[in-house]
Amino acid sequence: MVGLRWGLQAALHFVETHPNTKHIHLFADNTSAISAIFDPLPKSGQMHCIEFHKQACEFLDGGPTRTLNIAWVPGHQDVRGNDEADELAKAAVELGSTLPGSRANAIRRAKGRAAREWKSEWERKRHGGHFAAANRLPPSLNPTKRFKETPREVFGRVLQTRTGHGYTGEFYNDFLRDVDSDCPCGELLQTRQHILAECPQYEEHRYLLRDVSRGLSLPVLLGTKKGITALTEFIAASGAFTKTGAPRAPPSLPTWEQEPEVRQDDENDEDG
Repeated sequence: MVGLRWGLQAALHFVETHPNTKHIHLFADNTSAISAIFDPLPKSGQMHCIEFHKQACEFLDGGPTRTLNIAWVPGHQDVRGNDEADELAKAAVELGSTLPGSRANAIRRAKGRAAREWKSEWERKRHGGHFAAANRLPPSLNPTKRFKETPREVFGRVLQTRTGHGYTGEFYNDFLRDVDSDCPCGELLQTRQHILAECPQYEEHRYLLRDVSRGLSLPVLLGTKKGITALTEFIAASGAFTKTGAPRAPPSLPTWEQEPEVRQDDENDEDG
């Protein structure tokens, strides 16, 4: 894809000095590159695809008679232009990098710059909404240990609880008005604070939270590392913040009795 991009750029430089040029023909012996060069979706080499697409459109928009063709050419078959391109590519490899510094260093610096800008914006912004109590930890580009080690279902509930977008009455009251927002215990509005600190259904497991915050402070439980660890243990043990409010049964392996019956005509179809 790099070759196609630079090939198009060289052709466009030629067009600048030869404005009567109406057609550009590009040849490559890599079918994958030819197929991918027009697709700017995220993938390896995306930057080259985006730039190629931009330059190609600019050229074609320059006149109704302009055309751009990309064709496959077999490699190592004594095709003059293709063999010359191979030789130039081999020679370029031996030249070494012309960039100041290594690729790894460039990636490290780019990540560091992104992290600093993200953190700076996070510090300037006023935090509000359901996530405000939880949004106390500076952003990071790296996944947390908790993300890597917590079971997916439990981690999902922890994230829903911290953001306020989960199975709670306060969420239903804001977004799903046709769903009851009261708590099974009788509380008129089932909030995160109620589930974590007040609802009698979860008193048995509330000691897990009190070890971190005796007063069961929402900012501590949702917005500190120790609090989130305790919250994770509480959610996993109690079944809080599920649709039913009870622990979910672990998925069971399918049994032979659950296998669908195969009809005789289906077997005949498979045999042809």
